[in-house]
Amino acid sequence: NTAPLEKKLADLNAENVKVRAERATKTAGTPEYDAINVRVQGIKPEIAAAQAALDAAKGGTAAPTAPDLKPAQAELAKAKETLNAAKADAKPAEVKFAAAEKALAAQRKEAEAAAQQAAQLRKDLPNIEKTALAAKAQAEQGAQNAAREVEAAKVEAEKRRAAYETLKAGAPKSAALAPAAQL
Repeated sequence: NTAPLEKKLADLNAENVKVRAERATKTAGTPEYDAINVRVQGIKPEIAAAQAALDAAKGGTAAPTAPDLKPAQAELAKAKETLNAAKADAKPAEVKFAAAEKALAAQRKEAEAAAQQAAQLRKDLPNIEKTALAAKAQAEQGAQNAAREVEAAKVEAEKRRAAYETLKAGAPKSAALAPAAQL
């Protein structure tokens, strides 16, 4: 009688459909997806064994045994766990790398701006030198004029001092300035 085997196969297929539908709602690579995927992969050998038993019961031959997939599934789950841990460890490095790339781009932009400014200054250097030389000549001329004016002022001051001294020496003394004993 194959009815119990057919029911077991139908139940396993229904369970597989249900678990696959649940897995479809999760994002691949997440821990939830991986946990449900382990259940999906665990049902497959059971379905294969039930199908083989049903075929054997219908055909009268002994059902071949399904290979044991449990160790491979455990190893797959462990590898996925290791992968997720490596991804988590890589996150800070990705953030640092992005920040470093951004800083490098900013430095390159600053270097380009500095290079442009240096090129502009090299281009303007003859004009700057010409303007500086003109300003120097003007300042030297102004200094010479100021020196002549100072000398002229000294001569004028000396003349006035001499005139004052002359007036002072020849002027009669006023009664207010005479000593009290002479009066």
